[in-house]
Amino acid sequence: MPKTPATYQLDIDFRDCLQEAYAQDALNYVKSLDCSAEHLQPLSPTSMPAGSSATGSVPGSVPGSVPGFVTPSSTCSNALPPNDPLLPPPSVNSQEQQRRRKHANLNRLKKRALARAGRSALDYKPREQHMHKTAEAGRFKVETDLGGSSRAAEGAWIGLNNYKQKRGQPRTLEGYKEAGFRILKWDGLETITLTDKQGMVFGVLCGRPADSPGKTWAESCEGVTTALRQAEADLDFDGSPIIPEISSEKKGKNAKNRRGKFKTASMGVSYGGGQSVPAELSHTEENQRVLDALKSNPDFIRMVKYGSSMFAYYAPRLYNNYANTFLRLQQNQPELQLPVVGSIFSAISLNLGGQVVAELHKDFKNLAYGLCHICALGSFDPELSGQLILFELGLIIEFPPHSSILITSAVISHGNISLQVGEERFSVIQYTAGGIFRWVEYGCRTESQFAKEEPEEAARVWNERPERWKEAISLFSHISEIAK
Repeated sequence: MPKTPATYQLDIDFRDCLQEAYAQDALNYVKSLDCSAEHLQPLSPTSMPAGSSATGSVPGSVPGSVPGFVTPSSTCSNALPPNDPLLPPPSVNSQEQQRRRKHANLNRLKKRALARAGRSALDYKPREQHMHKTAEAGRFKVETDLGGSSRAAEGAWIGLNNYKQKRGQPRTLEGYKEAGFRILKWDGLETITLTDKQGMVFGVLCGRPADSPGKTWAESCEGVTTALRQAEADLDFDGSPIIPEISSEKKGKNAKNRRGKFKTASMGVSYGGGQSVPAELSHTEENQRVLDALKSNPDFIRMVKYGSSMFAYYAPRLYNNYANTFLRLQQNQPELQLPVVGSIFSAISLNLGGQVVAELHKDFKNLAYGLCHICALGSFDPELSGQLILFELGLIIEFPPHSSILITSAVISHGNISLQVGEERFSVIQYTAGGIFRWVEYGCRTESQFAKEEPEEAARVWNERPERWKEAISLFSHISEIAK
């Protein structure tokens, strides 16, 4: 049985983090919200409001509204019937019977694995027996106000690129300690929810899942690390969206990686940066072959699906918003597919080179109120190096290899403490561009097309931008909603 996750509470109001710079009426609205409001009540068969769109299945609650959700029952089984003609006839030889039973069990395991692999994240239902339950735990406070430093751009679709390096800013672990940053010691095993002072869950330190038959989680992560090394060796780093590490020899447009001195390869569906419509990131034929091989790697699939399932459990309404948005996108562009069928995120970035230390940055093009899944790989001492910095929170998290986190990366500046000599670190990042949500909301067209084709409706939507915060904030879970 997995350890029950703790709760790390910070003395901030995360709703302030999602305010528009000039939407004072929206700010007044969210600050007037009471945590005992109806939409923050625990979801249960008796308290879930009619028409609720929560997609997760919290123990003791009813399933959500994502299409295709099916409640498991005793009638569902992948086992072959006893008299199936495909099975050999029974033998009186006990050893032969044992051999055949073992063979039949392996076949059942394979069929179940194939069934799980083919299940789309768009109709995913978290299974209770694989999920952690939240228990009361020690709470910590950080005297920080995000209201003035981490805001989203107009309409709340993307974040603001407003992080600026300041003179005298700490660069070492000791420097951050001297500056008053708190250290959250984490072993990477238990799940810890990050909550604000109102109890809103805005981040999750994802503990390790249960080991699968024949392979531990650590072994799967080592398998991904090996696959990343091979991908780096096979990829051609001369073309976008493959970004080479910064060096004096590389001065082209793809030489700069604002997140740090490491190589990055991205895949999946994105929108922004001059794209006229949402599209799959384009690669050379050889690079596409390399990335396709990685996407079919069982260890890689397991890793990214775990991040998606934790998202579904701890933020079911937000997960449902992701699923419905991508389904609407597919209705207009059916050729677009999620990079890994079992994960809800539309894009994945691979940070390569073995020396992945991210500079403090915001992924401001991601959905402003969305979650990003970060998984660390490699070999390093998490007490001395590779820690995760959450700058506006004044928090440093010990972040061991094989561990992962869900955070709002568009509005919180994050980065890493440098590695020691001889250490190795990779990371896999899952996210969805905020521009996709804006495109879908505007009727699968640009803002200018929307204004030209439906000027009155576009004006109404534009004037109601402050009201969008009611919806965005209500998509996050309150700690009381998560089963104890």
